Amino acid sequence: MGCSGCSSSARQPPASERLLRAHSRSAVIGGSVAQRDVIDQTLIAAAARAADDGLVRALTSERIERKPSTVSSVRRLVEANMR
Repeated sequence: MGCSGCSSSARQPPASERLLRAHSRSAVIGGSVAQRDVIDQTLIAAAARAADDGLVRALTSERIERKPSTVSSVRRLVEANMR
């Protein structure tokens, strides 16, 4: 999948890398808890798609510690996005 106007030699960082920056600043950026939750879930999915196992483990552990009732939904989210 290409991008018009992008050179083929230009490499974009993975989505997980870009989302990680937003994740680390989400409390400062503001927004509701639900909006920050969407950033967390999207970041977990992006990390799973990028096969970044260390990041997936760290993020899912952080999320489950913060919200223990999400264990099964986090597991499904990761499984649905693994390559």
